[in-house]
Amino acid sequence: MRNYRPQQIYYQQPQPIYIQQAPPPRDDGCCNTCLKALCCCFLFELCCCDMF
Repeated sequence: MRNYRPQQIYYQQPQPIYIQQAPPPRDDGCCNTCLKALCCCFLFELCCCDMF
């Protein structure tokens, strides 16, 4: 009989997410850093759907 080694499960460690801390331009009304799905900015919570 062959000697079967137990399967080693390698757990993938979550990679750190680097968030760009650059200030958003005020001219664009914080739309460059907002999620288009949520239509609001992360930092200031301003709606920017009307700018599209």
